[in-house]
Amino acid sequence: MSLPGKIRMPLQSVRARFLLAAVLVEAVMLTLLVSNSLRLMNTYLVEQVEQHARQITPILSAATVAPMAQRDYATVQSVLDESLSQKGVSYLVVLDAQNVRVASSGWPKDQPLPVADKGFDLALQSTNPVHHVQTPILMFGQRLGTLYMGMDLSHILAARKALLTQGTLIALGELMLSAVLLMVLGLWLTRHLVDLTRASREVTAGNLSPAPVNEGEDELGQLGAAFNAMSRTIKQRVLDLVQAKEQAEQSNRAKSDFLATMSHEIRTPMNGIMGMTDLVLDTPLNEEQRELLGVVKSSATSLLNIINEILDFSKIEAGKVELESIEFDLDQLMRHCLAPLRVRAQTKGLEISTDSSGKLSTYLVGDPNRLRQVLTNLVGNAIKFTSEGLITVGWECLPDQPHRYRFWVSDTGIGIPPEKQISVFEAFTQADSSTTRTYGGTGLGLTISSTLVHLMGGKISLRSALKQGSTFEFTVPLKAGRSMELGPDNSHLPVKLPATGDAVGSGLRVLLVEDHPINQKLAISLIERSGHHVTLAQNGEEGLHAAMRQPFDLVFMDMQMPVMDGLEATRAIRAYESSRGLPHMPIVAMTANALPSDRKSCEDAGMNGFLSKPFKANELRELLSQTQARLHAAEPAA
Repeated sequence: MSLPGKIRMPLQSVRARFLLAAVLVEAVMLTLLVSNSLRLMNTYLVEQVEQHARQITPILSAATVAPMAQRDYATVQSVLDESLSQKGVSYLVVLDAQNVRVASSGWPKDQPLPVADKGFDLALQSTNPVHHVQTPILMFGQRLGTLYMGMDLSHILAARKALLTQGTLIALGELMLSAVLLMVLGLWLTRHLVDLTRASREVTAGNLSPAPVNEGEDELGQLGAAFNAMSRTIKQRVLDLVQAKEQAEQSNRAKSDFLATMSHEIRTPMNGIMGMTDLVLDTPLNEEQRELLGVVKSSATSLLNIINEILDFSKIEAGKVELESIEFDLDQLMRHCLAPLRVRAQTKGLEISTDSSGKLSTYLVGDPNRLRQVLTNLVGNAIKFTSEGLITVGWECLPDQPHRYRFWVSDTGIGIPPEKQISVFEAFTQADSSTTRTYGGTGLGLTISSTLVHLMGGKISLRSALKQGSTFEFTVPLKAGRSMELGPDNSHLPVKLPATGDAVGSGLRVLLVEDHPINQKLAISLIERSGHHVTLAQNGEEGLHAAMRQPFDLVFMDMQMPVMDGLEATRAIRAYESSRGLPHMPIVAMTANALPSDRKSCEDAGMNGFLSKPFKANELRELLSQTQARLHAAEPAA
């Protein structure tokens, strides 16, 4: 009667209980030890087979190289027959370079050769105890043939089976001994763990406030208390993360809205500056006036590029930079790019020289705007940091890579110390804090240039010495374009317009929906000078009413307007046309909203094209001509 009393001796802590259980579970540990020993033995046997194959194949390959080179296939057969007697080799076959069997030993000639094993598992080789090996027969890097070899695994499989049997018997004995004791101990220990498991599963399923688990003074009770505290902490952390996520999304939306608003507000007056300059250039001017206005136009274009740089940096941060692939004239691009920069250089007494070497294809395919942006940034920096001397802009087609072009900008300016040269391509970074005070700038130009060059598939580098000047060099891939005789290619134009009816006389009936007075005057002047008729609507609601009163050959629609914006007006026009079975009037967005999301919004609303402000007069004229040509082409079918 005393024995049961000893078995029920008090165990006040879980630590003592698990200590007792560990003694009982020792049997399981022995089983794991035996299993691991069998695994290691299996790995060892596999390595022995692979090592044996690695030792034999070089010897056989070397022995057959000379007779294979001399096509002495009898000697090759003799080598195979002698080698087959080695222990562990099942068959040997040699094919020539045309995969014709020239020698075979141990493999039936009427049966196809097996596929070489990429790897093997002894457990899977029990039904076919052969490891197939294939190796080329090479001489000075030239393939003379292929050696097929089969490694006999029967003796290894027999040894493995014996070890597996012994290990299994030992493991079964230990498991049977431990199973009974652990079963009783497990039932006793898991009385609290069931509750803990239930609560854990609820948390995993998404319930962050499960029913509290039982708590107590022992270790399991303390574990329950810790779990309850952890559950409360997780719930609070998740709530904090959700709130932080919502704040981040709200900040991101506010940033996007701010950029879109700033883009619209800045591009709107820029459209007036550039458009009115185009209008003046179309009037009679003397040579000096035309040259000065050309500089104004080029400077406005450069200012627009700076605005685009600010937007580009935001796109770079978001990973949303888009590249074009269109044809352009490299010589013309360089002239137009350097024209306003020369004026800036002359104000400081500097000269910009050009250096183009090698045979160049003037018409190339790539992204001319991004290329111009990089060159403008680099030359602008050279002007900024050079007080006297010369700035050289060069470009060439690399002789060993006909579709790769190298551009470089050298100056005689202040230079950059070696320890600062790596960091100049980082955002908001300049070589010295005093540089910003002396020369100004935000430090974004080189960051944007470096990113754009890499996006175009190129590389950018810097060579500089303090007080001796700097040279920025980059290479980009540019495909050769068509020759001049083929004429201009308008396939890249983003506007595809349907024809809706007949033009009035020789001109189109155009509806202009625009609220800005300067943009109204500019667009009306350009359209009427092209011989077309304009109806003006001050906002989207007026544009909708005008479209309901009469059909138009073309509608130019601004996006941001009072009363009713352009997107809402377009959707209303499309709904009106669909309800009455009318053909869709071509509607083109004429807006300063230049982000990719704006283009997508216009397409979703039912617009046919997108003309970004500030637009060029030629772009508007081309669009009008394209629409008129479509109308004339549709007349015979009417």
